[in-house]
Amino acid sequence: MLGAAGTQRCGRVVTTDCLAASYVYSDGQKRSGRVVTTDCLAASEVLSDRQKRCGCVVTTDCLAASDVRSDGQKRCGRVVTSDCLAASEVLSDGQKRCGRVVTTDCLTASDVHSDGQKRCGCVVTTDCLAGSDVRSDGQKRCGRVVTTDCLTASDVHSDGQKRCGCVVTTDCLAGSDVCSDGDNRCGRVVTTDCLAESDVRSDGQKRCGYGVTTDCLAASEVLSDRQKRSGCVVTTDCLAASDVRSDGQKRCGCVVTTECLAASEVRSDRQK
Repeated sequence: MLGAAGTQRCGRVVTTDCLAASYVYSDGQKRSGRVVTTDCLAASEVLSDRQKRCGCVVTTDCLAASDVRSDGQKRCGRVVTSDCLAASEVLSDGQKRCGRVVTTDCLTASDVHSDGQKRCGCVVTTDCLAGSDVRSDGQKRCGRVVTTDCLTASDVHSDGQKRCGCVVTTDCLAGSDVCSDGDNRCGRVVTTDCLAESDVRSDGQKRCGYGVTTDCLAASEVLSDRQKRSGCVVTTDCLAASDVRSDGQKRCGCVVTTECLAASEVRSDRQK
């Protein structure tokens, strides 16, 4: 029978309103070889005051050994903090938890959000998504360096530092479509607003094995400044090797002048 709080019954001490030897309610005294406190449910789910219970320390409002909530002390062999969910999804303050360091609002080992500290073997920063899609500050992450708002190894956006074996700059799209400042990128030099190897636009530097200039279309159709390109000299607004327009200089094996009509006749109006 049950009696007043703290009396001995059947070889054990239980207190007011208890139900079983493993399910004892109240005052933090030792009962049946363990210490439990108010409103606890089981040996792995003990609620309250940070005293040692059943071989591990748990605190207020915890649920299980892998889901223990509170103050960063070691519990059941691991350290977890407020509002964590699982070993792979631990939320908080950059301390080591369950063998890895993660920080606020991270989701998985490949999707860790925050402050540039090393996590799960690689360094990632705020708002990254995956090993190939890491966003931020140009530090090395998972074997590559990427910067703000990049998407993949072939689509890295920003500041001209070397990334994934090649250098690309702001707003580039792919290895064949790299946009910006004339530095060597992935074995070729391209500049702002280029489209492909055969359609490289800008300043007359060598690109993809030949020199082309602003607004050119192909190796045989290079537009602009009378420099030698692909073995012949062409000038502004030419169309093909046999149809070059302008000023009477030799171009691609023939001389043509203003107001011609066909391959041997090139028109003056510079329309394509």
